[in-house]
Amino acid sequence: MTCYPRHMTGVYQWLRRRIFPPVPADIRDDIALLRAHRVETLTPALFLTLAATTPTAIYAVVDPEYEGFRDNLARLQDHGWLFELQVFAGQMKDAAALVRAFPGIRFVLLHAGMLEDLSPAGRAAWSEGMQRLADLPNMYVKLSGLGTFLHRVDEAHIADVALQTVAWFGSSRCAFGSNFPIEKLWSSYGELAAAYRRALSPLPADDQAAIFSGTARRLYRLD
Repeated sequence: MTCYPRHMTGVYQWLRRRIFPPVPADIRDDIALLRAHRVETLTPALFLTLAATTPTAIYAVVDPEYEGFRDNLARLQDHGWLFELQVFAGQMKDAAALVRAFPGIRFVLLHAGMLEDLSPAGRAAWSEGMQRLADLPNMYVKLSGLGTFLHRVDEAHIADVALQTVAWFGSSRCAFGSNFPIEKLWSSYGELAAAYRRALSPLPADDQAAIFSGTARRLYRLD
């Protein structure tokens, strides 16, 4: 789920009301069918149908008009599904409020919180937001996309972000993610995975096993 600016155009609002109606019973039946076949997460298209609105946590939290989003998000609890959350540092306060409102849903923060501003102020905002999210037991993190804003694989940057994130969340709530095919623009999968392995090598073996296997297996029910 990606968060967008709060101010949306009237045209978009008009389209949203027509494109994303409340979830009808036959779609809820389809969701039950997917759940029976062990589909544990939502594709973007299915999510848009389920959410019945734009996939925006900002609106779900602060705009009463988006009550339909929250009502339909609650349906994930009925199926034991998780929700993937993509926000920048400035959106983490509202994201935390959303996660706190749904303790029965596991949320997965993408790209370790999207640290795109490496200035002291940017890092401070990211750090504050990440610690706010780490306080929520149903919040997990994907250690992914750490080359997206650099356009390269930077092992030192991976270590900086990933090790700090693990310190806040613990290895049991952190999972490696490749962010392929985006990262393929500047790296092979082997090069990327090796860089993460080296960056996380200071951690105990059990923590590394959780990050590269155990956490994802639990989250996505792969066993």
